[in-house]
Amino acid sequence: MSCKQAREQFFDLADGRLPAEAQQHVSTCSDCAAEWSSMQATLALLDEWQAPEPSPYFDMRLRARLRDEAAAPATFMEKLRAVLSPAGLMSRKAALAGAMAVLLVSGVVMFQSGTHNHSEDGTMGLPAELTVQPPAGTPVGDLMQLDKNHDMYADFDLLDDDVTSPNQAPDPVEN
Repeated sequence: MSCKQAREQFFDLADGRLPAEAQQHVSTCSDCAAEWSSMQATLALLDEWQAPEPSPYFDMRLRARLRDEAAAPATFMEKLRAVLSPAGLMSRKAALAGAMAVLLVSGVVMFQSGTHNHSEDGTMGLPAELTVQPPAGTPVGDLMQLDKNHDMYADFDLLDDDVTSPNQAPDPVEN
């Protein structure tokens, strides 16, 4: 048996007894014999060792330390975890609902104000270098021209309704 095989068996034994082959090797090899006696001394010390009793004030000091830790300010990550936990979210339902309502209303207001952002030339407020003017005489060009003059044409219709011809006398007012 080699020294390596014998030393591997030292660690496998819990009761402190070696098999016959390992005992023969330890009796012939001085290095393994020294290792074995050191291992037996260590095991003997471990058998004698007893865990010390805690001091009588250990429980009081532990409770005080836990109370101090609980009262200490939380770190950023602890605060973030508390906010994003299910219990933290449930307690903040009203605040979250209010924030969502504000976002919804502001989005609607921004959307509606964006739809009335037409300029006079029908380009929706885009810079001149980004707009393309269709040539006159095409359907798109004609529609854009009509859209530009919509207010003017509406005023002509009002004039037609209110104007009386110069040869006509005004209608008598009935009382």
